[in-house]
Amino acid sequence: MRTLIGVDDPLTVRERRLLRLRHTFSGASLTPSDLGPSFTTVSGTPSVSGGVLSKADATNVELRANGLAANIVYQAKLNFGNSAATNRRMLLRARQNADGSNRFQLTLNRASNQIVLARVDASTPTTIASVSYTVAGSTDYWLRWVMNGSRHEVLISTGGATFASQFTATDAAYASQTAIGLFLIDDAVTPTCTVDDLLVWMAP
Repeated sequence: MRTLIGVDDPLTVRERRLLRLRHTFSGASLTPSDLGPSFTTVSGTPSVSGGVLSKADATNVELRANGLAANIVYQAKLNFGNSAATNRRMLLRARQNADGSNRFQLTLNRASNQIVLARVDASTPTTIASVSYTVAGSTDYWLRWVMNGSRHEVLISTGGATFASQFTATDAAYASQTAIGLFLIDDAVTPTCTVDDLLVWMAP
């Protein structure tokens, strides 16, 4: 908080500082030691080079980071490349429990051209909200998910600066769970999906 002087009546201004919990893939490491909680590999073979995460083979990649927060903004730049695979999806996961069986997940689905928000209970997903959205190959999409209490808002951008809201939904489940995850599906022999600029910060 600071006070501005030199005006008729001093003004007190509250400064809201962005608390960034995570910015990974900033080099060749999946878990840079100075940038917050580390991602661990749950399954698959992730590869990181030049600050970009990709899949090394057709096996699904699942990553998890524990001990963040429930009310967060979770954002990542996703690109499906030129893969011809029939199953191409990238999922952001939040409010996960220890084994990932209970959580929320947000899917950018290249195969069905949809953005889908679901709650997963005992590994069984239930769609909360979805919208049709054409996902092109070899195109960057910044997917942003704002979680604050029971409110979820999903936004997307193709430039990283101007975001368009796709939908809002209400679901108050799992407010005490603080792990996040990332799940990549591209069943091509040589997958081409990538994740870059992954950011997590406290929800406003």
